[in-house]
Amino acid sequence: MKKIIHISNTLDFTINAYRTYEKAYPGLNKILIIHPFWPRPRKNTLENVEYMNAHIFHLKLNEIAKKNDLVVLHSMNYWNTLFFLKNTNIKVIPILFGFEVAMNKLIKSEFYQEYEKHIVRDSFVKRAYKFLNWGFYHSQKLINLNFIKFLGQTKILGTYENEFDFLVKNKYVKKNTQFFNFQYFPVEQMIEGIDLSIEVGENILIGHSGDPTSNQIETLKELKALDLGVRKLITPLSYGSKSHIAKVKSYGEKNLPTNFKPIQDLMPLKEYNELLQSCGYVIMNQKTTTGYGNILTALFLGSRVFVNCESIYDDLKNWGVIVYKPEDFFSMKIEKLNSKEIEHNRNILIEYIGEEALKKKIKKIIAL
Repeated sequence: MKKIIHISNTLDFTINAYRTYEKAYPGLNKILIIHPFWPRPRKNTLENVEYMNAHIFHLKLNEIAKKNDLVVLHSMNYWNTLFFLKNTNIKVIPILFGFEVAMNKLIKSEFYQEYEKHIVRDSFVKRAYKFLNWGFYHSQKLINLNFIKFLGQTKILGTYENEFDFLVKNKYVKKNTQFFNFQYFPVEQMIEGIDLSIEVGENILIGHSGDPTSNQIETLKELKALDLGVRKLITPLSYGSKSHIAKVKSYGEKNLPTNFKPIQDLMPLKEYNELLQSCGYVIMNQKTTTGYGNILTALFLGSRVFVNCESIYDDLKNWGVIVYKPEDFFSMKIEKLNSKEIEHNRNILIEYIGEEALKKKIKKIIAL
């Protein structure tokens, strides 16, 4: 193996993958961030990160492929799908975050209806923005068709196991396609700097963001009927839909004034983890594959976690993790995990997403 290039339009998740790949193959990795004309990304100081405008990337697809032995495509957006379809002669590892399948109208996914409720048609201004920043505006139907074509041609696919099985079962992906069960956050990185001797508190975390798919108001409505005492309902709203954030905040402040605690400012990771550590209970009511980092961190901290997303829930249950569905919270005694249960979950997470485990997965998939 000589050169590995990681192509993405965001550094946030990609940098975590890069660091893990570097542990497996030191000195061979580079990140390429594809960006629009505006807004321009704030450049990272890392030596191995290159930034390229989408228009230039479109012209250099073949050149990039020839210069590298392996290409890792982090999320299959329009440009990454196009790269794959134009370079089928080299080794490519495509990674799905989940939204690519859920937002594709041509795929009979159980998640599409959840996204469809919140889809807003592009205005003329939005279409003009896309044209200027990303190149020629393509119809969503063409983008969806290209994605399905990609699924039918890929030999390796990184995604959730539940989602992979769904794609194979419905013949979007061939049976001989290799499943790559890769996670972006080694557990050691997620808990770095956290004092694990501190027990989780009595507060309740509601969702992970102000995205409409988070179903936070539905959760708050059910919590309203319970005797919460002095427990705080920690509700992250630092990003997402402004209108949805306003609705959640309005409902919480009106109906749960002494318990509701919205988090509207972005926080440093250490501070956020300390806030998470105050929550012995975490209710993730979104049906979409979002908030996974929060879920995994909370499990390692020792929280009792309730997950609505089938893909994530099934993955965790298959590993052997003690995890629940949101409805379980309202039908059981509100009680924190005991020390044996916490230790059980921690050992499983180290086994499946510890740094050493992820390095082995990378080496195995590259050796194929």
